[in-house]
Amino acid sequence: MIARAPLELEWEPNGKRPTLLSGACRAWPTMGLALDEWRRLLFGRRARLESPGRVGGIVDFTTALSVLEESPEVPWTVRDRIDERFAGRVIGGVLPAIDFLSEIEPEIAPRLRWIEAAGAKTTEEPRVSASAHVWVALLRGEKRWTLWPPSKTAPRWSTPLVIEQHAGDIVVVPAGVWFGYERMTATIAYVRHTIDSECCAAAITACIQGGALDLADRLVRVAREASWRAVTDPEKTPASYVRPRLR
Repeated sequence: MIARAPLELEWEPNGKRPTLLSGACRAWPTMGLALDEWRRLLFGRRARLESPGRVGGIVDFTTALSVLEESPEVPWTVRDRIDERFAGRVIGGVLPAIDFLSEIEPEIAPRLRWIEAAGAKTTEEPRVSASAHVWVALLRGEKRWTLWPPSKTAPRWSTPLVIEQHAGDIVVVPAGVWFGYERMTATIAYVRHTIDSECCAAAITACIQGGALDLADRLVRVAREASWRAVTDPEKTPASYVRPRLR
């Protein structure tokens, strides 16, 4: 795991190694919000409820936050998909430098962007995102991550890497890296999956296998355009996972 200071946000690519961006989102407008302020921000939004062993129904996000405030160790998670416009109200000045999803149809990106609230001591079992990078900004609480190197099957015998993420940190897990985590306290996080030139081929293959041929075609076109820009105007082509972006 590579720990980076919050001002060092433009580096060379780090290949398949996960990255911890310490304090990278501490200046975001939603950092430090009280739950009452979160309730006002998310008023009227509906979220999917998940509890151990099953997926529940759709609940009001503000009600879920009230329950979380009264019972921080409630064993469930609520997730609400959001579009880029609403994401702009949540995030601040740091975004993935390259995200092909943002360059295709606007309705595609919200499928892989969401706000997540969860109780303490809840866990996510080991999983892998083979066709997209996972980008998690922790806005409230603490998480303990466990990561394993890329493999075709679930990790069983390899020694994992364990790190702790605190409010204000961003964790970037590259496509192909196995990960799981435990929420040490009740948490609120902004989660974003991104596709760039490094994992685009896997994403296109997944689209074809899943029958999403139109999306696969659009990803091919965006990837070609990005490759052309890299050749014709390399100085304006970002080469890192994330970079500062002024608003």
